[in-house]
Amino acid sequence: MNPLQNPQMLFPLAVVVFGGVAVAIQAPINARLASAIGGPLLAAFISFAVGLLALLVVIVLSSEFPSIGEFRNAAAWTFSGGVFGAFFIFAITFALPKLGSATTISATIFGQLLAALVIDRLGFFGLERIEISPYRLLGVVLIFAGVVLTQTR
Repeated sequence: MNPLQNPQMLFPLAVVVFGGVAVAIQAPINARLASAIGGPLLAAFISFAVGLLALLVVIVLSSEFPSIGEFRNAAAWTFSGGVFGAFFIFAITFALPKLGSATTISATIFGQLLAALVIDRLGFFGLERIEISPYRLLGVVLIFAGVVLTQTR
């Protein structure tokens, strides 16, 4: 079913669209910070530190802090997401001044979609297996075309 035809999917879809907008805004902000303070690694660290503080405030205000037992229920590998997030922030902060915003973000989306197809196909991380259909593959090809086209000035 098309997500736009299912009202239950509209809110989560809107949240991720706005998340994408946030990434597009965050990338040039971090790149500007990197140029001001001397490098993308420190800028990525500062970005994560500020994000950590913001999340901490939200957690404290919402009273959603888990118990120690709940932490123990999580598999060790589930705590690795922050490592990937840190690399992502570093990568876009590093690449944006060299590639521009549109190419950096479209290349990011291409990488995400390519990895997502493999994750879906193999059912990694406990997800339901979803085959790579010709339409899904075409979506990846079109995003790659977007990466190429955004490099044209």
